[in-house]
Amino acid sequence: MKRCSSPDHPHCTVWVAPGEAQCAHGHRQPSGAVDVLGSSFEMLKRVRAEGPARIPATIHAPPPRPHLHVSGFDPRAAGGRQAIKLELRGMPDDAPAQLTLLLESKLLPMGAGRLWLRPGEVDPEHEGVKALEAAVQEVTGEPAVVREFNGGWVDAAELMRPNARGFGEPAAITFGPGDFEQAHAVDEHIEISEVAKAAEIYARAARALLV
Repeated sequence: MKRCSSPDHPHCTVWVAPGEAQCAHGHRQPSGAVDVLGSSFEMLKRVRAEGPARIPATIHAPPPRPHLHVSGFDPRAAGGRQAIKLELRGMPDDAPAQLTLLLESKLLPMGAGRLWLRPGEVDPEHEGVKALEAAVQEVTGEPAVVREFNGGWVDAAELMRPNARGFGEPAAITFGPGDFEQAHAVDEHIEISEVAKAAEIYARAARALLV
């Protein structure tokens, strides 16, 4: 796998499989794009060439089956919005265009190929937020910073509905260790010390809410 190499979209972070002409966003890949798995494939070819000669059994590729292909968009490459892209793939080449159009209209909600996921906002005065703020202060000795989370999406947001004040309920609070700028990036990692601190923060916040 390699990252999107489109020169017109340098901030696209979608993974592209070897040999694919475009990424999930539809960005065409340059012909000279570097394939980070190229050396591995070449090594595999050499190993097979050095081994005993074998007559492979005839393999018949299964015919393509119509299916709904689901792919995701990294919010950093989609204007800060998380999206899901739906495509009807695998239709036979001789399938009438009207049939393909009919299937797409039935499978894709309102004919939309992209679905924007529900946003949500939690009341900054919510008891869960306050419990985490206090726990962060106790464990790290520094004040917690409560801010908008525009870099991703969580499933719990689908459960949230605006209350009388406009905040989502039940509250879905995003909190955890690590540097979000390293998420879905090369050498993505979290320091063990941060994981330990996060565990202590979770424990203190949960205890404060339960007592």
